[in-house]
Amino acid sequence: MSPDEVIEQLGKIGVNISRATLLRYENQELIPKPSRGGGGAGGRWTDYPSETVEQAYAAWGMMHGIYGLTQINNGFFDGKPPKVSPSTIKYIRFRID
Repeated sequence: MSPDEVIEQLGKIGVNISRATLLRYENQELIPKPSRGGGGAGGRWTDYPSETVEQAYAAWGMMHGIYGLTQINNGFFDGKPPKVSPSTIKYIRFRID
């Protein structure tokens, strides 16, 4: 799946991110590393695994305090849901894999 395809699929579920954000998620190990290649007539290419969209959505939601399909606003002292840091998401991701 190309970076543009990942971004397009995320957009369909209401998550609008840029290529720079997708790359940042990759560098922070919030999503799987893609395969990359280049050279020849085809130029450079990037191929993300199929689970990238799901993991990017989960990471984005956790960092924005959105869990499931709606934002949780009740039950917290300041009325805002907790936001999870990228380092915590990385830790969780590697404990599950």
